[in-house]
Amino acid sequence: MKPSDPRYKKARARWATRYAIKTGRLVPGPCEMAGLECHGKIEAHHDDYRKPLDVRWFCRRHHLKIDGHAMARPFNKNGMGKRRTA
Repeated sequence: MKPSDPRYKKARARWATRYAIKTGRLVPGPCEMAGLECHGKIEAHHDDYRKPLDVRWFCRRHHLKIDGHAMARPFNKNGMGKRRTA
């Protein structure tokens, strides 16, 4: 991947975040939308890829929701995603 590639900043921010977590410079916190609806591992969210260590912490479900993914569907009481039927 070259620096001119638009995905480069995103990948670089991810690399820097992983390294900072591994070395202890960055410690994952609780989901910013904490509550009964939280589910999944805690993930870092970048609002600005030019600031790779400036992250917000979300559970997987809320991170998908923040990023606008359709996969962020509600979970049932067993923690499993509700299936959509046609």
